Amino acid sequence: MSDSLPLRLRLALGRVATIGDELPATGGLRCFEARLPGTPDDSRATHQVVLGATPPDGPAPASVASLVQAIRALQHPHLVDVVAVGEFEGRAWVVEKRVEGPSVAQRVQHRGVVSTREAIATLRALARALVALHRRGVVHGGIHAKMVHLPTSGEALLRTGSGEGTTADDLYGLGVLGWMMLTGAMPTASESAWRPGVPRELRDLLEQLVTRERSRLLRAEEVLAALDAFPATQPSPLNALFEGAGRGARGVERHPALLVVVLAALGVLFFILRRPLP
Repeated sequence: MSDSLPLRLRLALGRVATIGDELPATGGLRCFEARLPGTPDDSRATHQVVLGATPPDGPAPASVASLVQAIRALQHPHLVDVVAVGEFEGRAWVVEKRVEGPSVAQRVQHRGVVSTREAIATLRALARALVALHRRGVVHGGIHAKMVHLPTSGEALLRTGSGEGTTADDLYGLGVLGWMMLTGAMPTASESAWRPGVPRELRDLLEQLVTRERSRLLRAEEVLAALDAFPATQPSPLNALFEGAGRGARGVERHPALLVVVLAALGVLFFILRRPLP
């Protein structure tokens, strides 16, 4: 049986955007390339149409519309631009800008865990976006690894969520995201999940966020203040080496010169300590 949804969607959104090929999507979403009016047909599509699932499996169109209204008003640097929103056969759709760069889920799958410094920067960027949304009385409703992208140039970008849930749900999602970036897995009570070099304060913050009874007591402003307390500096050479070891062989491959320098220094120290005292 042929899928007629793409054709029906093209006819419904013809004045908003030209719908192209279908893109990979998960969670009941359908995603298609989109070209805005005036864009040459032979140019690369710079936008995409994301079609939600039918409620109750997907978000109510009114919830998505409220979120998009806030996103368009804020023009926040960490929220993906949205140019249009609407309803199609009872399902919410948005036309948003396509993001160059992998999602956090793709990054962790292909390259291993994220460095502590980059994880903090990503969490800080998303916390700023949540502060802006929550102050307007709007929740995002889609903080997870497949919705957060890491562009090759610039800081993290958050795609359009459902607009449903609570502020505590957004903060819980932020904690799960941070845990996944730093451990490569979903939250667990095991202390062995953490690699050397992850600050105890950051671990405590994430553990608080992923405990729903505790995350309900937090506000996005408090989470941002805690993340701002971490210095935005390069890691020390030893911390960088530890993080490389935490990522396995891939991490060591990214620091070969550093590894040689550290091993040489350890060799010199060993030679000095073995020399007999005069």
